[in-house]
Amino acid sequence: MDSLNSFEYLVAVFFVCIIKTPLIDYSEQLVRISSIGARDYTTKKFAYSAWLNAISTSLYRENYEFAEKYIDLASKLNQDKANYNFRMNLRYLDHLTKYLKTGDLDFMKPINNFISILEDIGDHAFAQNVKDEVKLLTHNKGKNDVDKNKYGVVGIREN
Repeated sequence: MDSLNSFEYLVAVFFVCIIKTPLIDYSEQLVRISSIGARDYTTKKFAYSAWLNAISTSLYRENYEFAEKYIDLASKLNQDKANYNFRMNLRYLDHLTKYLKTGDLDFMKPINNFISILEDIGDHAFAQNVKDEVKLLTHNKGKNDVDKNKYGVVGIREN
């Protein structure tokens, strides 16, 4: 099967947050972007957002093993390293996953650096969203009385 088109990736951006089946079942479709050099910016942007949402959703569901698998698969995208938004968000989610899984405070420093960079460039709303997400996920780990169905969906953002 060919890779998805931009509309299919756009649907996937939101689909990954509501399905209960792990995305790993669909991962080959989402990772494969045939002729990536020939793909338009919009298709790549939607594909990147779908992966970031899948990782976030896994973290909110406390499914760290799937988050790690998604991070590994998503890192195969953006081979030309041109999309800094995707790369920075992926690194943030990677460090957050490692912190949630291990509790090792060394993983919090890059998260705080990411927040500082967002604030420094004037993206205060996104910086606050990241702070809120980190607080929700770290302070409520393992608690079932917290509504974690409000996933930290990564918006479709321009570079």
